[in-house]
Amino acid sequence: MDSVDPPRPGEASFPHQRSRRTEEIIMKTFVHRGQITKVVFGSGTRSRIPEEADALGCGRVLVLCTPDQADQAAQTGELLGAAAAGTFAEAAPHTPVEVTGKAVAYARSVGADAVLAIGGGSTVGLGKAIAARTGLPTGLRDRVKIGVSGKVATGADIVKRLVQGADFTNAARAMMFAIGCIQAQSCHTNACPVGVATRDPRRARALNVDDKSGRVHRFHSATVKSAQQIIASLGVREPADLRPYMLRRRVDPVTVLSYAELYDWLVPGQLLIDLPETWAADRKAADPDRFDA
Repeated sequence: MDSVDPPRPGEASFPHQRSRRTEEIIMKTFVHRGQITKVVFGSGTRSRIPEEADALGCGRVLVLCTPDQADQAAQTGELLGAAAAGTFAEAAPHTPVEVTGKAVAYARSVGADAVLAIGGGSTVGLGKAIAARTGLPTGLRDRVKIGVSGKVATGADIVKRLVQGADFTNAARAMMFAIGCIQAQSCHTNACPVGVATRDPRRARALNVDDKSGRVHRFHSATVKSAQQIIASLGVREPADLRPYMLRRRVDPVTVLSYAELYDWLVPGQLLIDLPETWAADRKAADPDRFDA
């Protein structure tokens, strides 16, 4: 596919007739709000940092920077005043796991409710990593644990649920199979043929606890090991590093899409900044005083 560069300011907009003149480019101050971002651009806009932090409801801002940017971070901390929670000046390229862990621990120790990155990719990447692990700027995600049950029998099932946002999974049916359940569907009759769901002493003799408990242990250990292998094959170190794009679904005979493409995923703090249209109905229906399934 051929592409044509757009004309520069002051040049003619006709192809092949680009002006050779060099003109002064005057950058105008502007504010741009995207789907989940807000850009404040212009000379002196750094002075608006306290205002933007206050608009987000953030009163404990952790400033991030690389060692070379410590002076800029200190100036930013002075701007924030009492809202500055501290400075972490160890951001490094490619966001090393050990640096992230140290930064997360520091953020929690100072009670940060937001992070502010000074600089480029190294610092911004660290800010994203901290937000993903702590739920900043709202600070709520780490207080809410999501458990998933239902059709969780294999390591792949566990990884799928973790990618979808679960903190932990529960498995029942698979464990029942491991102790000998044959799905006779007679649990409520007290006449389970394999002694699993009965209080009849004679029928309960069919359940050898010493033997079956070992089977359950081995089954569960193998399931967890399978999940660990799948997570490692995705190139991540721990479940917290799993991301929606790693899980794919075949939506028709010729199309496979990732969960990142299928759904609108919220980033930490997005509900406070800019609610996606696809979430508007759920937000409107939400009521802290009642639950409607």
